Amino acid sequence: MDIDGYWALLEGARAHTEDLDERAEWLVEQLARRTPAEIIEFELRHAEVRKAADTWPMWGAAMLLNDGWCSDDVFWYFQAWVIGLGRQVYERATADPETLLDAPEVRRLASGGDDAEPPEWEILDYTANYAYERVTGEEHGLWRALDEHGINLPTSPAPADDGIEGGQAEHARHLPRLCAAFPLAAPA
Repeated sequence: MDIDGYWALLEGARAHTEDLDERAEWLVEQLARRTPAEIIEFELRHAEVRKAADTWPMWGAAMLLNDGWCSDDVFWYFQAWVIGLGRQVYERATADPETLLDAPEVRRLASGGDDAEPPEWEILDYTANYAYERVTGEEHGLWRALDEHGINLPTSPAPADDGIEGGQAEHARHLPRLCAAFPLAAPA
């Protein structure tokens, strides 16, 4: 599966429903119609795509969208959520996190509506494994298959040092539009 195939599946899930759990189940169903090798390729593309969001500026954005707090896990699941916003939004946001404000989901969060879901999509990280298990009958078989091929994918964020001291809070300060949209979460 190439990168376009990966994004086609994500966009198909997005078109299918707004509910993130239903999207994940749809992805599992679609992947379970493929070979184990194709499911592995989906997982590899997922890690490849995610890498662009594993930056300190994105962590700063995640902190703002999460009421001023963002652990490793929260940031990891935030990355998956941004992927779920679609290819165009994702590619723009990884180049400039301030463009997240163009996404309706982020505007909904900024408005503080009671129906706004937290900006995370943890289950996306397990869809390939669930599909692999359906196809092969092997519990956690995807991880064993990757290990057998010497593939060790990241399981938590590890942004590269970009020269700005202070981590996520300092990076959030460099996102004035997001700070304005999420004033209660803006760093002091």
